[in-house]
Amino acid sequence: MDFVTHGAFDNQYVVGIWVGRADGTPCPGYHGRQIAAPLMMQVFNYLGANPILISEQNSSSQQRLRFQTHEKQDFLISMPKKSTTLCVPVDEVVYLQTNSSDIVLWYVNGTYLGESKTAYSWTPANAGFYQITAMNTKNSIDTCNVEIRREP
Repeated sequence: MDFVTHGAFDNQYVVGIWVGRADGTPCPGYHGRQIAAPLMMQVFNYLGANPILISEQNSSSQQRLRFQTHEKQDFLISMPKKSTTLCVPVDEVVYLQTNSSDIVLWYVNGTYLGESKTAYSWTPANAGFYQITAMNTKNSIDTCNVEIRREP
């Protein structure tokens, strides 16, 4: 794969992200959903906007991905619940889960964590506020915000 791009827009903004090597040499292991998409989501988070459409292109294929943020969503993060506060001891995990049986890609604050078919275990580094995003193989996404507190 020589390069990966993602682009998205809403009613006010258009954002494009290009990731790759200037000389066109391959970047094994770099995929738009893991590299370009999280960067783009961070830009939209900074702008306080929600992307309507995201497209992925690379030198070997033409694909379109849809973030269905303004449409009815059947794909949901089931754990943790949206806008909750969790008391998590140091070095303990938080289980992330959706209502999907597909493979799910997980992001926290726009950073790719990994993928899972069932629950994903995430160890928060610090107390604070986090945005958790899940994307399934049908390119549906859901996001929830949580606050992590440490036991006194």
